[in-house]
Amino acid sequence: MVLILDAFIPLFIETLTNFVKDEAAMVLGVKEEVRRLHESLEDMRNVLEVAERRKIHDKVLAGWLNRLREVMYDADDIIDRCKIQWEKHGGGVAAQRRSSSIQCDIVGEGIYRDTDSLVRSLVKEEEEETLVFAIVGMGGIGKTTLAQSIYDDEKIKANFPTRIWLCVSRDFSETNLLREILYGAGGGGYDAQTRAQIEPMVWSAVEHKKFLLVLDDVWRGEIWEDLLKNPLRSGAPGSRVLVTTRDENIARQMKAVNVHQIQGMPSEEGWLLLCKKVFLRTEDEGGLEALRDIGLQIVERCHGVPLAIKTIGGVLRTKDRSRREWEKVLRSEAWSLTELREGFMGALYLSYDDLPSHLKQCFLYCSLFPENYVFVRVFIVQLWIAEGFVKDGELEAEELADDYYKELVKRSLLLPDVRYDSEKGCKMHSLTRSLGQYLSSGENLTGVQGLEGAPMTVRRLSMASKGVATVPNGTDQMIHLRTLLLFDNPEIRTIRKSLFQRLRRLRVLDLMGTEIEMLPESVGCLKHLRYLNLSFSKLAKLPESVGQLRNLQFLILQGCASLRSLPNVVSRLHNLRALDVLNTGVDRMPQGLGRLEHLSLLQGFVVPDECYSSKHDDPSPGCILQELKSLSRMRILHVQKLENAAAAGSVLSGMPYLRELEIHCTLMPGRQFYEEKTKRIEEVFEDLSPPARLERLRIEGFFGRQLPRWMSGSSLPNLTRLYLKDCLFCTQLPPLGQLPQLRHLLISGALAIVTIGLELYGDTGASATPAFPKLEDMVLENMHNLVEWTGLMEGGMPCLRGLHIEACPQLQALPDGLRHATALKELSILGASSLMKVDGRRRAFSPSIRALYVVDNPKLVRISDLPALQLLVAINCPALRTVERVDELQQVYLTDHSMDSLPEWLGGGPSGDCSPGELRAFGLECGVQLLERCAMGGPYWPVLKRIPYVYLVAHDSSAFVSYTRSPFSYATNIEGAATEGRTQTHGWANPPFYRKSL
Repeated sequence: MVLILDAFIPLFIETLTNFVKDEAAMVLGVKEEVRRLHESLEDMRNVLEVAERRKIHDKVLAGWLNRLREVMYDADDIIDRCKIQWEKHGGGVAAQRRSSSIQCDIVGEGIYRDTDSLVRSLVKEEEEETLVFAIVGMGGIGKTTLAQSIYDDEKIKANFPTRIWLCVSRDFSETNLLREILYGAGGGGYDAQTRAQIEPMVWSAVEHKKFLLVLDDVWRGEIWEDLLKNPLRSGAPGSRVLVTTRDENIARQMKAVNVHQIQGMPSEEGWLLLCKKVFLRTEDEGGLEALRDIGLQIVERCHGVPLAIKTIGGVLRTKDRSRREWEKVLRSEAWSLTELREGFMGALYLSYDDLPSHLKQCFLYCSLFPENYVFVRVFIVQLWIAEGFVKDGELEAEELADDYYKELVKRSLLLPDVRYDSEKGCKMHSLTRSLGQYLSSGENLTGVQGLEGAPMTVRRLSMASKGVATVPNGTDQMIHLRTLLLFDNPEIRTIRKSLFQRLRRLRVLDLMGTEIEMLPESVGCLKHLRYLNLSFSKLAKLPESVGQLRNLQFLILQGCASLRSLPNVVSRLHNLRALDVLNTGVDRMPQGLGRLEHLSLLQGFVVPDECYSSKHDDPSPGCILQELKSLSRMRILHVQKLENAAAAGSVLSGMPYLRELEIHCTLMPGRQFYEEKTKRIEEVFEDLSPPARLERLRIEGFFGRQLPRWMSGSSLPNLTRLYLKDCLFCTQLPPLGQLPQLRHLLISGALAIVTIGLELYGDTGASATPAFPKLEDMVLENMHNLVEWTGLMEGGMPCLRGLHIEACPQLQALPDGLRHATALKELSILGASSLMKVDGRRRAFSPSIRALYVVDNPKLVRISDLPALQLLVAINCPALRTVERVDELQQVYLTDHSMDSLPEWLGGGPSGDCSPGELRAFGLECGVQLLERCAMGGPYWPVLKRIPYVYLVAHDSSAFVSYTRSPFSYATNIEGAATEGRTQTHGWANPPFYRKSL
């Protein structure tokens, strides 16, 4: 069950304690009854934890707990209603207390052996067109990890220019699946809605392209024969489909030509994985070895299943590093729990059972969401708070919920998604999700099936991403619902009035991504509602009745482009913690927002034109910037149209907990900024002066000449991310190098910057701290007048890993001081029209650079003296004549439509400096004539045939050459070309490295 009683009761006791102190309890005549209930609950909480653990064995006890759970839900709603009635009749608001990656889990040689074996099979040319390969194994065994390893293999990238990865849920949508393939193949079709419309688009998108399609976690074999096979027939011969599934029969049904049964991890490899999850790098091996024998027994009980090993590692991570604690885990009865449904591993239940009660209910709540759903941290923690799982205490509820989220990640119950940094986005493994659904089946329901006969005890219903066109009628009967998730159902256009009149106990309502234009006035019936999300819907207007939602904490309207205003009643929602109107049409905020003392997130706040309002005596100017000064709990603030502010009034000085700040000014094409307005915006920015806790800062459209003085290390000691975009008139950058925690820096559109020098680094004296001591990634782009960059001193940028320079057409050279950036691994230079060389002589560059991308640099002549360089991508660099002293170079990819011969440095002439025999892969996009000279039998073939992987394509995709040295494979569609083996016809789309890197 989601309601874990020994977690809920302490929170409920706190609610009772606050309520019994309220005047409302006395006036309503229930103070003594509430006090007795309080005492009974205190007595009861001592036995609840044991009872929760025993209920899976004892059905009588489970029934008693279920009845108690229903009583607690009802009591919680009654307290809510008492507060609402008290406020409705003029009472006050009770004051709340407040305070002042996948790759890293790979171990052992097994996965590398399996990867190599399957890659060899996949790239081997066959007569048949599109073949299906399958990876089969039980849930959690590592199928997806192996498929990912194959997908990222360099041989796969070389042989399959088009690679597409799809996660296939049990109840997948045919149209969504086809649409994802269409997008992955570079097609459009954003408006197509039906299978009949999308199928021909898929056919065209993959036509003559050699592709690898990965279908991860397939549950129905007909997905191939009945849905995908026909539209994918147009792909080039040699295309492949790789399937992961738990059922070998599904692989056979899909006519897989190669079925790879994945085996469990050997004990030693399992032990290494367990150690990775449990032990910190700083811990000595002695302590690890002392626990090795017990650890190996634990690994054995996991039967070699990586998911089980990782989750048990999450349990052990929280225990003392002692034999006694590890033996407790080893002897736990959860390993052999017979009451669990077949298919669930005892290790997973043990990981759940070991969770503190407050984390159990958060974990179970996550199982409501669709398969492969990505939990974005900021949103899932809001839902936990809205459901009452987290309350303000010594920490604000948002901070506490963040800690809950991080703990679930540490325990591998939520798995980080590679598209998000800092674990801000996570997924739930399908097995873990199934366990959560099983354990919460009495209260949670997902999907439309079984809705009519659902028990009255169901408290949470998710029909998210189910393709429903309307809210099913049976929903009205579920009057005890607390959560209703309907997001990502674009066919839902209306909500019937009666729904909200019936579901009066709702606390969470998520309608994101629907086509709803208007909510019925009956939404005001939802007195208990804490969370309302209408993001990316067609909402044009909020009804005035939202003012009756006195318990509302989260109002999320992001991306509602048709929404033009907010009703004034929003400023009466005194419990509001988050208001998000980012990317909407709202042009002013209702007055009175400064009274919403619980607000911790405000996105899309629009500053009204204060000068215009004062001159024209505007009766409703909206909420001005200074009104926000009283919002002392603010953690995330995004402000738009700051140019309208007459003054800032030190508005941020009252926000000591502010972590993230975005400030936007609107730059209109052709708009002139007079001296008075320029001076005023500089004063407004200077007066903002954010608190020292700030971690993220984005400034966009600043039109002053000098950025504020507080952008220094002493004022922002905790800043980790800084984005400066379109600061058009700034002639000098502030001393950003003195920001001690800065890790990510982007400067874009600083058109007035001509030189970058010592001013960027700050104090460079002998006793000064090295510039940019923590910086990891730096981007300079759209700086059209930047000519010179100098001044980086010894010791500067010691942690820099990536440097990206784009659209700086006058930049003539990179700073010699980059040689001090000894951690630099990747350098990208795009659109530097004046740059002539990337030269490591005299140690001008870091010797550690491994990947170099040079694109649209017409004067670039030389690349040299980069001893660690392994990858070179050069696109539209026609003057590049010399590449030398790059001894570790392994991969070269070139695009030059005017090139008529292979460059000499590649072996195209007598003075070639880069021996092709040392290259592992070579790719070229060029004219047809050069392509013919590179084909087998042509003058350049003796040079190219020594390279293990070669793929060449004409710039108009009319001709190609594909070659693998071992196992031998050669294919071309050039007429008359010599062959040493099978000749096939298949066109090449844009090679994969272009899409991946650029």
